[in-house]
Amino acid sequence: MGFHDGTCYGEPIEGVIESIKKISKRFRVVIYSYKGHPNRPLINGKSGIELVWDWLKKYEIDSYIEDIVWGKPNALLYIDDKGYRFENWKDTMKFLENLE
Repeated sequence: MGFHDGTCYGEPIEGVIESIKKISKRFRVVIYSYKGHPNRPLINGKSGIELVWDWLKKYEIDSYIEDIVWGKPNALLYIDDKGYRFENWKDTMKFLENLE
């Protein structure tokens, strides 16, 4: 998902839909995005969090997400470039399967 102009655009990357569905069976899935910060301007009358929900609904994965927040939540694991080093969904799923 891209945000260059403030909107949410782009296709889901390979493996994300299947991975989110599988992860959500075992973990609470919360998306952390600074795009939802209350000081950010509205885009087409919507907040960043609303735009992310719209994108998730478009790809029918919104029901697997518990929440979208702008402040980094407490978590067992962050799948991003600063927590668990995300490189691809295949390796991420192997890592999660071995997580206790």
